[in-house]
Amino acid sequence: NAEVFLPRLIARAGIEPTPQLLRALRWLRDNPTRSDEPAVLTHNDFGFNNLLFEDNRVSAVLDWECSRLGDPADDMIWTQLSLSIETMPEFVERYNRATGRNVDMFRIAYAQLQRCVLLFIGGLTAVRCIEGDERAPLEMAAMAYNLIAQFGSDVGAVIAAAETARAASPFENKSGGVDG
Repeated sequence: NAEVFLPRLIARAGIEPTPQLLRALRWLRDNPTRSDEPAVLTHNDFGFNNLLFEDNRVSAVLDWECSRLGDPADDMIWTQLSLSIETMPEFVERYNRATGRNVDMFRIAYAQLQRCVLLFIGGLTAVRCIEGDERAPLEMAAMAYNLIAQFGSDVGAVIAAAETARAASPFENKSGGVDG
C-alpha cells in the first residue's frame, strides 16, 4: 500500500523520488479506499505473460515477487489489461457476480494509480542500473524509457479519474471524507 509497500520498494531500489512520484504517493496516502471485505492474496502482475499452460489449463502462475495481501482490485487491473476483451466496468461487474465481492470503480482507479507508481519505480530503478554500471544491457535503457514515459503521460489523468470515481464511491460520505 501507499504507506508501507511502495515506500519500502523505493527504499530497496535506492531511487530518489521525483516530484511527480511524490504527488502520486501523497494522493494514494491521502485517499485510501475503504471496504468491509477481507484482504486477499494479490499477485500484482497477473496476466498471460505470467502463466504456464498444460493441456489448455493453467499449470503455474509465475513472477510472485510483488505479491502481498491486498485489494482484489490490484489484480483485476492487470488481468483485465491482459485479457482486454471487456471494458473495466464490464470486467468488474462480471468479477463481482462471480465472487460475491463488491469491488467498486474507486478501488479500481486507486489500483490503477498504484500500478502507475509501480511502473515508474521500475523505470527509475532501470535508470539507476544504467547510471551505476557501464555494462548494463541496452534493454535496461528501453525499459526505463517505456516505463517512465507511461507514468508521466498517465499520472495526471489517472489521478483525475480516481477523483471522479471516489466521488461516486458508496463509501464516500456527504462531507467529502471517507467513511471508516
